[in-house]
Amino acid sequence: CNHFASPLNDKFENINWKLSENGFPLINDTLAWFDCTKWNDYEGGDHKILLGKVTSYGISNMDPLTFWNGKIS
Repeated sequence: CNHFASPLNDKFENINWKLSENGFPLINDTLAWFDCTKWNDYEGGDHKILLGKVTSYGISNMDPLTFWNGKIS
């Protein structure tokens, strides 16, 4: 998560990923993924809230990670 929060120009450099059916990046070996099409969007202050319709998804049997108190475990 820190990798994608950093100010890198190419956030997918050195990341194993593939394109989803809808043309979005899916990171390999994740706990879960969702592929969506846009259903609607709303203004949320200085953000935009996007709602998507899930068209496909996947889950793994890996143990989940937690992020607490500034650490991943």
